[in-house]
Amino acid sequence: MKKNLSKISEPGKSKIASILGFTSFALTKPGFKVLRNASKKALNRSGITKEKTIDYNQWILDREHPEQMAAAASLLQYLEVKPNFSILMPVPDDIQPAQLERVVISILNQVYPHWQLTIVYTPAINADSRQLLDDLNKTEQRVHAIDGGQGNCLSDYLGKEFLHFAGPYVLITDAHHLLAPFSLFEFAIKARMDDSLTIIYGDEDEINKDGIYTNPVFKPGFSPQYLMTHNYIGNVFLVKTELLNYWSACFGTLKFRRPYDLLLFTAHFTGMISNITKVLAHKLTETISESDTEANDRAMKASIELWLDGRATVLDIPGVSGKYSLNYKIGVCKKVSIIIPTKDHAALLGQAVRSILAKTDYPDYEIIIINNNSTTPAFFDLIKELTTRHPEKIKCIDANIPFNFSALINIGARASNGAYLLLLNNDVEVIHAGWLTKMVACMQSGHLGTQSHVGAVAPKLLYPNNTIQHAGIALEPDGTATHVFAHMHKDDNGYQGRIKTLGNYTVLTGACMLVEKRMFDKVGGMDETYVVEYSDFDLCLKLLQTGYTNVYLPTVELYHHESATRGHPMRNKKTWHQHQHDLAIFTAKWNDYMEQDPYYNRNLKLKFRF
Repeated sequence: MKKNLSKISEPGKSKIASILGFTSFALTKPGFKVLRNASKKALNRSGITKEKTIDYNQWILDREHPEQMAAAASLLQYLEVKPNFSILMPVPDDIQPAQLERVVISILNQVYPHWQLTIVYTPAINADSRQLLDDLNKTEQRVHAIDGGQGNCLSDYLGKEFLHFAGPYVLITDAHHLLAPFSLFEFAIKARMDDSLTIIYGDEDEINKDGIYTNPVFKPGFSPQYLMTHNYIGNVFLVKTELLNYWSACFGTLKFRRPYDLLLFTAHFTGMISNITKVLAHKLTETISESDTEANDRAMKASIELWLDGRATVLDIPGVSGKYSLNYKIGVCKKVSIIIPTKDHAALLGQAVRSILAKTDYPDYEIIIINNNSTTPAFFDLIKELTTRHPEKIKCIDANIPFNFSALINIGARASNGAYLLLLNNDVEVIHAGWLTKMVACMQSGHLGTQSHVGAVAPKLLYPNNTIQHAGIALEPDGTATHVFAHMHKDDNGYQGRIKTLGNYTVLTGACMLVEKRMFDKVGGMDETYVVEYSDFDLCLKLLQTGYTNVYLPTVELYHHESATRGHPMRNKKTWHQHQHDLAIFTAKWNDYMEQDPYYNRNLKLKFRF
């Protein structure tokens, strides 16, 4: 209750006056809507009420219903260009005929008819499966089973002979996945919409022996830093043959042992990679073994270490198998300017600054406090104490203007001497010494090509009770922004381990955000038409449009006493109108990103039961 009261409290007013102001606002139509939504979220979090759920298995069955497939087939006539897909499927020596037959049938049943399947096996394949392959060669014109000799890596399968006869796109798959009947149809549409894409991938799930679908993996759009932690794209994806020919011509001796190696190599040179937010592949659970999983994980870790080439230490993540944490090595420790806007609140500001001074091992930083109309003696006593004790580290600049978060940050940026700017709220508290070093090292880590230079870095922010306030943000079509793992415990894994995994998001919070000053200036700094909210999101999107990525860094944790100084943005009629003003500006400017956040899979909004 105390926490909720602090959120609606207004600076300079008593608790009773703030409560009366909020109550008056709650009786209005917008106020009632705010109260209703907040109450609904609180009831859901507490478990008192439950959101409506969807049976996942039925959800998939509905989408793969024969009537749906017939409708898709009828749309083929409107697809002006129908690329021919060359499907490459290596099979293991111990594959059983029943499994092989299921996988092949899933391809034969594709709605999209323009494909050829090449199945590659070795001489050691078991006799029953070899007989099935021989039969397929005789009965299915579009299926070609070939003896690949002793080749045991992807590069061997993607030889010159295969590429010479391949169509414009190659679908790489394996004998562990069934293709959804509309998979090739969706790939064809996506390729037609943007023929510059070099790799296209979709969502996937698992199917058990009883034919029940479960464990969906809803993937984000191309996320270069996330890709460096594990193969989130998977082993079923479409790749442009032109790209494969290029690799063959330029790097003929290069060995792609697994699909992940090809993905990393492609990401290193091009960002023309995109996803389809539909479940296109179903992994057969009977093909999942502990030994194979461990072997795949070891191979994936070795691939990551190879591509990083000593620029980071690759570490296992406790409680999250098959994904890895990256401890980047820092280059030059250039100066960081920490910009803290504030008005009064000496206790909070003192806690923030003293925690920085006491717990920061980064050698070169300055703290710029932006004083926005403070009046309390305690504030000025604190500033005198800090600047007297640390004149080389701390300075305070007066900004006697009406509150405008964007303008205050820009004032601090103009007064800064650092190569990096760290935007920091006055209610953030440092927890561990390596926080700033890790953030700068992550900022310097952009190494995966033109689409992956790092624009902004933000850490995991925690409420004082060790639950999550920020671990990435998703934009919504209705204008809201969702903190995707809010209120979960800091040690929870989150969906697909993403709380603990380095990742990309469209926007991050400005409560603690590192950005290179050069890029901050290049995109025009903070847009001062936003008075209170959304200017940090706007900055992230400007960086994204410039070709940079925004990175969530889970290995850095700080406490954030959220809204302790300014309260909730919709605590009364005045703040609600200000929220609507900032939101309208943001929506008009960035509507495309709100309609479809490229780093947040829309299927994650659905509540499934399994």
